[in-house]
Amino acid sequence: EDLASNPQLLRMVSADSEDSAVTSDCLILYCPQTDRTRVLTWDDYVGLGYNAQTDAFEMTGLTYEKAITGALAYVSEDHLTEVMILEGHGEMTDQETQVLKSRLQDANYLPRRINLRAGDVPDPGSILMILSPTMDLTEEEALTLADFARAGGSLFVTTDYTDPDDLPNLYAFYRLYGVTPLPGLVLADSGDASSYYGSTVTLTPKLLNVENLTTPLVEAGADFLILAPARALELSEASERDLLLYPVLQSGDTSYRRLSNDTLDDLEKREGDPEGPFVLAVLADRGFETGQRSLAFFAGGSSMFLNETVYSMTYSQELLQRVMRRLDGSDDTADIAPKQAVRPPLKAAGLLPSLLAALPPLLVALMAAAILLPRKYR
Repeated sequence: EDLASNPQLLRMVSADSEDSAVTSDCLILYCPQTDRTRVLTWDDYVGLGYNAQTDAFEMTGLTYEKAITGALAYVSEDHLTEVMILEGHGEMTDQETQVLKSRLQDANYLPRRINLRAGDVPDPGSILMILSPTMDLTEEEALTLADFARAGGSLFVTTDYTDPDDLPNLYAFYRLYGVTPLPGLVLADSGDASSYYGSTVTLTPKLLNVENLTTPLVEAGADFLILAPARALELSEASERDLLLYPVLQSGDTSYRRLSNDTLDDLEKREGDPEGPFVLAVLADRGFETGQRSLAFFAGGSSMFLNETVYSMTYSQELLQRVMRRLDGSDDTADIAPKQAVRPPLKAAGLLPSLLAALPPLLVALMAAAILLPRKYR
């Protein structure tokens, strides 16, 4: 409908999106049965990529089919998975997670914030996000999260190198999944140009091949990622039947870890710096005596999921979407390849093919001349 002739449309979607997104050129999808709305604008139909050679963003494809199909699924599906973002412990603020929330909504998730101290109880049927807390859990909160895990709940966890190392209750909960964040900052060796981007702090980690998670990305070459700053994760070496660990991201072979935060004026490797490679992200599969299994994805850094520029330059969106689908056990409902933005012109493959292509019409013209010329002068 025309927004100018029906301004009530603006009020209808104001609770679900920014009013500034609703213009006469947008597409509004609304389902009365679910009372869900999605607004699509021109930038939802265009895929952008970063060209390092020109230092500019370029159109890579047309994504209108994927955008519309995903929007139809969002407004019409009976059930959408909720993503509970934990707060109350100095985690990422609502403003800091706006980009992440937008990406989750684009992937048809319903993000909301919960606070254990306010009495909120995490639902095992949803995904719990713990985004770089700077304060410890209480013992009661740690027990609540343990119950969530034993009930089969899935987690998405980030930890940054600036986070405190003395969070005993929180890190004890992480060790339930065989993961311990290590102190210090992971740096790339300046001689290994393929392991960093611009600065040795800005890592380009290796995306490892994990079946049912990253394999399609690795095989398609969609593996360029940026993580800055990065924190290493230590994985349990104990062999446990009920604990499976799958490293997802890894730093370069010559990387190292700077332990002291006050010596970052000189980033060159020093004697005593622990040497890599280091695990920077891992998927943990934990079984419990209840018979339930809990999945948890840990990332040694939050920047790759919070920054719009990083999403545009890398494949963070694809990794995020595959991780979320793995955590909730579902498939991508709109896995549609982008269309070509510009179709290249046809080109001849050499002189001989061009001559062969021109030969049939030339023969027809000669035959016509042989027949018509004698008649003309008869």
